[in-house]
Amino acid sequence: MEDEFTAEEALRRIGDFERRVRRSAGKAGLVHLLAGAATAAYRAAVLLGPRRLQFSAAIPRGPLVGMSARHHGRLGARDRAIAWATRAGGVVHLAYLGMTTAALPAAVFLRPGEPGGGRTASAAALAAATGLPLLYAGGRILRTPR
Repeated sequence: MEDEFTAEEALRRIGDFERRVRRSAGKAGLVHLLAGAATAAYRAAVLLGPRRLQFSAAIPRGPLVGMSARHHGRLGARDRAIAWATRAGGVVHLAYLGMTTAALPAAVFLRPGEPGGGRTASAAALAAATGLPLLYAGGRILRTPR
């Protein structure tokens, strides 16, 4: 038997769905912004910080990645901007993978023994750049009109 409902009930259901999309979009945008900022801070600590800071910076990294993955798994309604940002193999993931991969050898070769010079500037720029794909995705999700 097919569910039949009035026009008012249909409009109420549409409104409920729109609210769920807006709420999940706001959360997804904030998660991307937080992850982008945390990634840049983590890379800066790894590339420029002393050894004990490098190890202590890795401690919150695991839970942050786990919370992000859990959030995206529980995300209810998705719009196009969220689907674009969270698609595996999409532009955001590939850019993030590329920047993270570039930062790995840099952790060895750009690590300045003495602070100063081009090595520190290169390491700082690379640390900031690793978070850019996620920051861009979070900004794009939040700016998309709903």
